[in-house]
Amino acid sequence: MTAHISARIAWHQDGWNGRVCQDPAANVYCVGRHSYPGELIREKRDLAYEKENAGKCCSKLSGEVPPCMYSINAFGDKSFDIHSDPPVFFKGGAKRVSWKLKPSTVCIWPYEEMYGDEVKQSGGSFDYNQRLQNAIDYFAQIENDKSLIVYYANYSNPLNQDDDRKYRGELFGTEPLNEEIQKHIKGIARGEQPDFNRQLDGIMLFDKVIQITNRSLSNREPVYGYNPETKKAERVEVFNGELGYVKPHGYDGAKWKWGEFNLRHFQVQFEHKKHWVGYGSKLGKDKDDKWIPESKVENNLELAYAISVHKSQGSEFDHVYFIVPKHKDTLLSPELFYTGITRASKHCTLLIQEDIGPLLNMRRRERSHLVCINSSIFEFAPIPDVMLNVQAWYEEGKIHETLSEFVVRSKSEVIITNMLAEREILFRYEEPLFAPDGTFYLPDFTITLNGEQYFWEHWGRLDQDKYRNHTETKKKWYEKHFPGRLIETFEGTDVTPQANKIIAEHFIV
Repeated sequence: MTAHISARIAWHQDGWNGRVCQDPAANVYCVGRHSYPGELIREKRDLAYEKENAGKCCSKLSGEVPPCMYSINAFGDKSFDIHSDPPVFFKGGAKRVSWKLKPSTVCIWPYEEMYGDEVKQSGGSFDYNQRLQNAIDYFAQIENDKSLIVYYANYSNPLNQDDDRKYRGELFGTEPLNEEIQKHIKGIARGEQPDFNRQLDGIMLFDKVIQITNRSLSNREPVYGYNPETKKAERVEVFNGELGYVKPHGYDGAKWKWGEFNLRHFQVQFEHKKHWVGYGSKLGKDKDDKWIPESKVENNLELAYAISVHKSQGSEFDHVYFIVPKHKDTLLSPELFYTGITRASKHCTLLIQEDIGPLLNMRRRERSHLVCINSSIFEFAPIPDVMLNVQAWYEEGKIHETLSEFVVRSKSEVIITNMLAEREILFRYEEPLFAPDGTFYLPDFTITLNGEQYFWEHWGRLDQDKYRNHTETKKKWYEKHFPGRLIETFEGTDVTPQANKIIAEHFIV
C-alpha cells in the first residue's frame, strides 16, 4: 500500500518559491505558535535583512537564508545552503548541521515517531539511536512517483483567519505577547526556546490558559475532570472563553520537579469549577473503569496572559492593560474600545502606540459598528455602500479637515480639496478604482466632467526611493488601463499655482 505524508509549513507571501518575501514586514502569519517553526522564525527573523533582499532568490543571498528556510523552497527551482542549530536545551556539544536544499524540497520530521513509547528510557530521556532508526524507517515508506506530499498551514496562517485572529501574529497580537510573558515568568532568556520536554503545544505547568472550544456533556469527544470530593474522574463541561491555571497531573506527583521530567499531561483548574480538567495523554480511567481518551492541548487551550477583547467579553478583571495599535486598526471601533476598558473593575491602563491618533481616528462616524448596521426601526434609510465597504486600505492617517465633507492625509491635499470645493467642482476622495484585471488603486481625487472620469494624483515624497518606485508603477497602471485620464501635481512650494492651472485647463467650462 502506497504511503503518503503531510507537512506543516510556515506561511510564505509569494508561494514558497525559494525567494525572500516581496514585503517581509507584511507577512506576520509565519511567526505564530501554530506555524512551523513559528517561534524559531520570530526569534531569528531579521526584518531589516529581509527588506534589503526582498524578492531575491535565496541562492543569490550573500548572508543566511531567512529562518523559514525549511519550507521556503517547496515550489522553488534553485538549490541553496541551509542549516539547523541544536535547541538550547541539547547537551553533549551538539553543533550546527548544514546541507544543500534541493529544488521543490521541504524539511520535516516524523513527530509521532520521535516520541513513541519505544524510544523512551527511564528518567524521561530518549534512545536517540532508536529515534534515528524510526525516522529512517518512516521515510523508507515513501515511493518515487507514487507517494503524495500534502502541504498545510495551520491556523496561525491566513488560510482560515477570522477577524478575531486577524492580528494575532503582529507584535502587539496575543500570540507574541503571550509567548514573551510566558518566557518572562518562567525565567527563559529572550532568544532562547522553552525546554521541549516540559511543554505541551506551547503550554507549560502553572501557565494561565483559556479554553478555545465548547466541550459539552453531549460532545462526541468529552473531557474529564478529577473531582476532589468523590476522588474520581467524571465527565465535565468546559466552554469557550473559560480561564484557568495549569497544575501538575495528580498521576505525576512531584515528578515534575525532576530535571529530566517529560510532560505528557496536566490538569487545569478553571474558575468556578471544582473539577481539575485533564489534558494530554494517559489520563487514566473514569469512574466506570474505562480508559479516558486523549484530549489534545492544541485543540482546546491557548495561553491567556493576553487575550483579545472578543475573548474577554463576559469577564471582569481588577486590572486591565489595553494595547491600542496605531496601524492595522481597522477592527478598532468605539463599541470594541468600550468593551475593552469596561473589563476593568478597578484600574485600566491604555498602552497606545506612538500617539493618540488611534483614539482620534476611532471617533469618526464610519468606525462605529452600530452606525454600519443596515437596519432601521421607524424609517428605512439604507447605509451608503461606502460605509459597508471600509476595508484594510482605509487606515489611520486621514487627519486633515477641509471645506468639503472629506478628511484627507496631507496639507497639500487640503489645498487641492478646498480649491475644488470653492469652485463647486464635484469630486470624490480616495474612491477605489478597479481595472478590468481586478487590480485597484485609490486615486487621490476622482472628478467626473461631461461624462468622463479623471483621476488626480498628488505625488508627495518623491525624495524617497520606495515612494518614487511605487509612483512609477502606479503611472504605468494608469497608462495601461485608463490612458489619458491621469492628472498630476507634485509636492513643493507651488502646489496652489499647479492646482490653479489644472483646474483652469481641465475643469472650468
